[in-house]
Amino acid sequence: MSVDEYRQWRSAGVALHEKIRKLYVSGSIIDKAAKHMGLIVDKKIIHLDPDHQLDAFMECCLYLIKQNGMTAVERFIKEVTPADEQERILLAGLQQTQQNFYVIESVEANNHRFIAQGLFGASPVVITDINFSKSIEPGYVLYMRPIQLPALTMTSGCSFVFFPEKKEVIERLWHASWKTLSPLYKFSNIFSFNRGSGIPVITT
Repeated sequence: MSVDEYRQWRSAGVALHEKIRKLYVSGSIIDKAAKHMGLIVDKKIIHLDPDHQLDAFMECCLYLIKQNGMTAVERFIKEVTPADEQERILLAGLQQTQQNFYVIESVEANNHRFIAQGLFGASPVVITDINFSKSIEPGYVLYMRPIQLPALTMTSGCSFVFFPEKKEVIERLWHASWKTLSPLYKFSNIFSFNRGSGIPVITT
């Protein structure tokens, strides 16, 4: 896949997330996400560090906060007809995706991709990402949402990143508590752990 093709899919993914946000991310969803992520200061002010945490916040709003039993992404898939074939393909990828932990096995910077082995039952993935492939190394641990498309697999745009030495701690926390949590509570716990023990959230 060429760089231009990758950028077209990445740009289309960003535009689709923005379209979903405008239609379905209400004030109440924003408040719930802020509360779960520990980002409310002085009762109503949402405190976010620079842009990298904003992407994690929007990930929570789009994929994890439910209103009337559905997330914003689920409502869009159910209620909105795809605008074109590219949007249909992206929505199919969004419908199947879920967050998991992965360990970087190898990085192919020249091909703008990396290979990651899944932890805790997740399948291995080959992720195409220009920025990511330049900034990570084998052994890093990622908590991310791979979006599988016919032409490539990319992230949702936000990943929690940890140095290799944190893998044992993550494994202990997973088996002690994280694995039994709902996706929302799992996300908020891992977000808090990343703020204290990880590398700043990487956006792609």
